[in-house]
Amino acid sequence: MNLSIVERVLDLAVQIQQIPSPTFKEENRAKFIQRYFHDLGMQGVFTDDYGNVYSRIRGQGMKPGIVVSAHLDTVFHQNRDLTVVRSSEKITGPRIGDNSLGLAGLFGLYWAL
Repeated sequence: MNLSIVERVLDLAVQIQQIPSPTFKEENRAKFIQRYFHDLGMQGVFTDDYGNVYSRIRGQGMKPGIVVSAHLDTVFHQNRDLTVVRSSEKITGPRIGDNSLGLAGLFGLYWAL
């Protein structure tokens, strides 16, 4: 089955949502994102001293580059119930929008490019 980019982004957002990541405790989510970058074959993937994960897609030509980013942490406590309710109309659950969908959207942009 060949999923659309939107379906892939939503599926990835739910995977990311299941990884607790309160502020200053984002290391497991960062490791997941770093592995995902590597699994896609992206080059130049690294984590800085603050736990931020980076990768670069080389462009073509001489135009200036752009930065697209999303934060790893959430406002929810480490032990929060992570139950997700998914219907054909919407997905609800703690952390799905902050910031699981933003992180998954980075990959959606990559897939679209």
